[in-house]
Formats: sequence, C-alpha cells, structure tokens
Amino acid sequence: MKFSKLIFVYNAKGGLWNEAVGAAHKILSPNTYACNLCKLTHGNFKEKEAWKSFRESSEVTMKFFHIEDFQKRYPEFSNTELPAVFSESKAGKVEAFLSSETINAIGSIEELMEVIRVKLKE
Repeated sequence: MKFSKLIFVYNAKGGLWNEAVGAAHKILSPNTYACNLCKLTHGNFKEKEAWKSFRESSEVTMKFFHIEDFQKRYPEFSNTELPAVFSESKAGKVEAFLSSETINAIGSIEELMEVIRVKLKE
C-alpha cells in the first residue's frame, strides 16, 4: 500500500460544547449542517457501527481532525475547503485524497466506504 495514513478532516470545531451544538444542528436542521463527512460517519450522538467496523478493519491507519487541530498540525492546508481527506505517504508527503466536493456528493456511508476502497487500490 502506498499510503501510510488517511487524514480525515471534519468541517466542524472540536470540543464538547461544539459537538453538542453540532448534534443539535444535525437533528433540528440537517439540510444546513456544514459537514457531510460528520453526517456520513456519525449519527446524532455516536459513530455509526458500519463506519467503526470499516475503520477498525482497514489496512491503512486513519487519523481524524476537527478544523482547529488540523490547521495547527497542517498549516499548509489551512485554506483547503472542508470536509476533506488527505493521504500521507510512507515518506511523509501529504496530499489530497478526497475533496470537499467529492465528499459532499456522497449520499451514504456505504458509498463513502466504497469510494475509499476504490481510491486505495489506485
């Protein structure tokens, strides 16, 4: 496998307060919630079981960031539209893997998992 890691970046801020506000937003106004990656991988209160199983059984390491933590760790990508997924090579090179446009066009957790599987084989 040419990637050592996939880096998932939510279009949401971290922390208990922000997560509570985000959960309420997903329930009350799901069509205006800004993070399709969050909607795909998590229910209103916890990670979806299908996603958890996929993530835990994957051969590639997956790291997850909220906006502020990602921008601190990878400032060179701070202008990237989110949500997004990046790949990191064994040599440490980080590059786009799934764009915000691609993620926002995905309609189900099954579709997201299939897109990732296909891209990992490329």
